[in-house]
Amino acid sequence: MKRNSILFFAFLLFLSACETVVTIDVPEHEPRMVPHFLSGNLDDEYFLRIARSQAIDVTTFPNLVSDADIKLYQNGTQVGVFQPSGVGSSYIPIGSNLFETPGAEYEIIISHEEYGTVTARQTLPEMPNIFDANYEILGTYD
Repeated sequence: MKRNSILFFAFLLFLSACETVVTIDVPEHEPRMVPHFLSGNLDDEYFLRIARSQAIDVTTFPNLVSDADIKLYQNGTQVGVFQPSGVGSSYIPIGSNLFETPGAEYEIIISHEEYGTVTARQTLPEMPNIFDANYEILGTYD
């Protein structure tokens, strides 16, 4: 038994001393726009931020793009644009009746002189039918 445990620990010591250096050739990074669309629980709370993608070895916060041309389409027809909000580097939609038609396909096309064009497409789901709801009060705030 003692001999087996000594062999086992010798084997573990042998494995812990192994080290292989692996060099990975990281390809040149070409920055792209990365849109982040946020919506609140109210009908008119929409924000869009556009970051720049970064290389794998960069650890700083990504730079935000603040001079993009952003258009919003509903079923192929332009219904609005996004303009800078004046708060940070976020954009807000300008237009009427945005994101209110269930089953409609919405598309955001973001163009920038330096980073090209990015497109995002989403179909608005149907409203759920809620027939009953219950809740339980678990505590109170003082």
